[in-house]
Amino acid sequence: DGWPSELFDLSQDPGEAKDVLGTTEGARIAAKLKKSLHAFFRKSGAPAADQWRTTTRQLLPTYGTDR
Repeated sequence: DGWPSELFDLSQDPGEAKDVLGTTEGARIAAKLKKSLHAFFRKSGAPAADQWRTTTRQLLPTYGTDR
């Protein structure tokens, strides 16, 4: 929520010309995808989306002491 979203049917519209998010079917698909995504992150132990900025730090990988 709060982030702009788009949803395209790539099999019917490979050029991404028609955003179907505002349709009944698009809204149903988006809700299903959102549920799956939240379940994945919950299972992985990630913080809730509204808390990620304050609970995680992004670190660059370390390659040894020569870099």
